[in-house]
Amino acid sequence: MAVAPETRLRYDFPYRSEMPEFYIRDNPYLDSLVYEAASLYSANEISSVSRPDHGTESQAVQNIYLKPFHAAHVVEPRLTDANISLWTSVCDDNVLMRDLIRSFLRCEYQFTAAFQMDLFLEDLAAQRDDFCSSLLVNIVLAYACVCYPKFTNRVEYWNPQTYTYRFLAEAKRLWELESSRARITTVQAGILFSVFHNLCGLDDIGQPYRIQGVVLAQELGLLKPSSCNVMGAKRDGWAYTAWALYNWETKPSPMQSDISRLLSACTISATASKPWTYLFVVGPLMLTGYDCIDALGEETSEDKVETLRSTLILVAKGLQNQRRNHYLAEALYRVVRGRMRPQEVAIMRSTMNYDEAREEADHTKMQAVRSHWPVSIVKKQEEVDSHILNNLVESYGSLHVGEAGTYS
Repeated sequence: MAVAPETRLRYDFPYRSEMPEFYIRDNPYLDSLVYEAASLYSANEISSVSRPDHGTESQAVQNIYLKPFHAAHVVEPRLTDANISLWTSVCDDNVLMRDLIRSFLRCEYQFTAAFQMDLFLEDLAAQRDDFCSSLLVNIVLAYACVCYPKFTNRVEYWNPQTYTYRFLAEAKRLWELESSRARITTVQAGILFSVFHNLCGLDDIGQPYRIQGVVLAQELGLLKPSSCNVMGAKRDGWAYTAWALYNWETKPSPMQSDISRLLSACTISATASKPWTYLFVVGPLMLTGYDCIDALGEETSEDKVETLRSTLILVAKGLQNQRRNHYLAEALYRVVRGRMRPQEVAIMRSTMNYDEAREEADHTKMQAVRSHWPVSIVKKQEEVDSHILNNLVESYGSLHVGEAGTYS
C-alpha cells in the first residue's frame, strides 16, 4: 500500500492560533475547498456551514487549490530550447534565464499583463522582433529576479553584484537608446519599468517610463480603431497591448468625489474584511495594519485588543516575508513597526523569530524612497501628505526597534 504524502501546508498565526470567533460564525469559506479550515474547529463552531459537493469538479481544477503554490512549476515547451542569451549581454546562462522567465510567468505575469505571453515567447524562441526585443527581455528578466527564490539578495536592486541590478541597468541603457522609437515592445517595456520601480518604492522615478509609453502608443495610434490594419497575430498583439495600457492608465483617482464617497462607505472596523483588492500583496496588509494600530489606541476590551494584536502581528509577519522580494515591503514593514506601541513591538519580537543582528544590518542598508503612494484610505485632501509613503518613511522608517511607538 502506498500512501500519498500530504501536499498541502497549513500556516499558523504567529501570535494566536485561533481565528477570531466572529470570523467562524456563519462563515461558508471555512468548509470550502479553497480554505479547508474546518478541521481546525469543532463541529459546533461550524454547524451552520454545509460542505459543498465537489463531485463534479475535475481533478485538474481541484489540484489548483490542493497543491502548494510554491511547489508549482511552469511547463512551457517554447522555453525549453530558447537561446535567451541572444537577447541580452548580461548573462549567457540560458538555463538560469529560462528559470527566471518561468518564475515571472508563474508569479507576476497575470498581475502586470503588459504583453501577450504566447506572442512574446514565440518571437523570443524564433528570434523575431515583432513582439520581442532586447529591451523587453532585459526588463522582464530584471522583474523576474524579484520572484526568483534562489536569489537570496534579490531585494537589493541597488547592489551591482545582483542580477536584478545588472538586468535593470542593461534595460535602462537600451531604453535611453530606444525610448524615442515607437514600437509595441517599447510601450510594453514602459509599463514593466513603472511596475518594477513601484516595487522598489520608487514610483516617482518609474512614472516617466509609463508616461513615455503612453506617448509612444499615441504615435502608433494604438488606441485608435484603425491602429493596426493587418489581421491575425499582429492585430491580436496590438489589441492586447492597447487594453493593457488602457487598464493601467484608467485607474480612478482615490480623491475623486464618487470614489471618495465609496471608500468612506466601505471603511469599516479593523477586524472586518476588506472587499476591494489592491495592486500588491502588501497593499491590503498595509491597510489592515494601519487600521489595527489606530484601533488599538482606542480599544479597551481585552478580547478585542488581543484580536487586534493577533491581526497586527500577522500583518507584520506578512510584510517581513514579502521584504525578501522587494524593497517596497521593507519600507512598509518599517513604517508599521515604527507606529507600533511598545507592547506590540515586544510581542512581535517574541513571536516572529526576530533577529536583532539582521535587523540592524538591514537598517544600515536602507535606501531612499521616492513614492507618493498613500498607504491608507484618505478621506480628506488635506490629510493626503501625512499618509504619503515618502513622508511616512522619513518619520518612521529610520527608527530602530527600541524606538518604535515613540512617535505614533
